[in-house]
Amino acid sequence: MRVVLVFVVCLTVFQSRVHSQTPCRAEFTASTKVVQIGDSTVLRWDVEGQTEVYVSGFGLAANPGRMTILPSEPNRYYLVSYCDSLPVVLTLAIGVSGIHGPSFDSLPEDDDYAYDLSQKISIGSITSYLDYVKSVLQDSLQLRVKEQSETSIFKYVFKTFPSVSNELLSPSDDALRARRLAYSVTLTRLAQERDGSVYNCKISVLIEARRRLEQHWYKEEDRALYRKQGEVLRSYLTGQD
Repeated sequence: MRVVLVFVVCLTVFQSRVHSQTPCRAEFTASTKVVQIGDSTVLRWDVEGQTEVYVSGFGLAANPGRMTILPSEPNRYYLVSYCDSLPVVLTLAIGVSGIHGPSFDSLPEDDDYAYDLSQKISIGSITSYLDYVKSVLQDSLQLRVKEQSETSIFKYVFKTFPSVSNELLSPSDDALRARRLAYSVTLTRLAQERDGSVYNCKISVLIEARRRLEQHWYKEEDRALYRKQGEVLRSYLTGQD
């Protein structure tokens, strides 16, 4: 298997056996690996034998292709495609210099989530499904999304930044000023099938509340509220009511 390395680029083929007869050529590069704040860089990719790929933060894209980005903070970009009918992930790290002041946006840690539900699902095209998950979180639910991936196994994670929602308040919540919601969606490949792969889809939910005249957010204790919000997202992602 030949991999072209430019800057920080990794390719992992997730498979249970070696397919040495059909190596895949895969490239994921940047014109500049470290940019000054306010400057742009161009991402380029080319995966042998594929007509489209999934690029984190952007969705489905034609292959080969290129995209100009204007990063405001250091980030890892992921490109998901296929090699010999099995999913591959390429990782590209972009640094940003000249940043002044701390960022006040932070994602929940894995231990912060207070409610989980999991379901096995069969996925024909992981690239199309990742694009769908991003669309649900970003477009349908109007949440800001950060994507992550692990290279030891096919594990792809969407995390959303906490977002205040008026729908989480009811007239009986007169002591509360606001509630906010954050999701994590983790897709882990379990097995290969003839028409796709079986994945475990894990949905994690965090709900925080703020009392009137207070600035501190504390973790919501109402389990029914967690279950309701988890089922809302599950119905989107698994097609079940």
